[in-house]
Amino acid sequence: MCEYNCKTFIFSSSAAVYTLKEKPIVEDDNVGPGNPYGRTKLMIEQILKDLYYSDKQWKISILRYFNPVGSHSSGLLGDASKNPTNLLPVIHLTAAKKRETLPIFGNDWDTHDGTGVRDFIHIEDLAEGHVCSAEHLISKDCEGGVCYTHNLGTGKGTSVLEMVNIFEEVSGVKIPIKHMPRREGDLGSVIANPQLAHKQLNWKAKRDIKDACVSAWKWHTMNIDGLY
Repeated sequence: MCEYNCKTFIFSSSAAVYTLKEKPIVEDDNVGPGNPYGRTKLMIEQILKDLYYSDKQWKISILRYFNPVGSHSSGLLGDASKNPTNLLPVIHLTAAKKRETLPIFGNDWDTHDGTGVRDFIHIEDLAEGHVCSAEHLISKDCEGGVCYTHNLGTGKGTSVLEMVNIFEEVSGVKIPIKHMPRREGDLGSVIANPQLAHKQLNWKAKRDIKDACVSAWKWHTMNIDGLY
């Protein structure tokens, strides 16, 4: 990059870098990842910050994703993982009868229906967040170099059962569920505070969970023969 004098960089980081808490998370909250994935993301963030402090011509954007969901609305791009760990791909694998049941880890959380609540962000909103970040980096506001961090989330929580119910509504398929014990390290609720991205990047999530479920099911039905 330096050879071609390209000193603009956007890094896809994660909410996994935070010491997670129940209240909406802001960018200057404590970091303290609880798994190797989060630690790797945090190490790369630190490398990028060191790079900026050693050469302030760099323009660096660190975007911390919360829970990406959905597929491209065209139905042409989606998650084809055969052994996914994210909720929505597991739901549509269960709908396709590739799994017998959908495991739900904990139904006694301090949430409105007892199941875990997360901040799910549609992947198209996430992509648009990158565009807004890139446009900001090359604007006059960033002349002279910057290194900033933004949460990309909706600021709204959706429970596991809510996600299941919405998916059943859009697909017409009943999802068999199996309640399981809580997993060690899980929290009842993890939600972003995305106000800094709204203010500085002029970005805000536009799509909701129903949009995510519709796009995921469309992608699944258009590509089912080549998926599994």
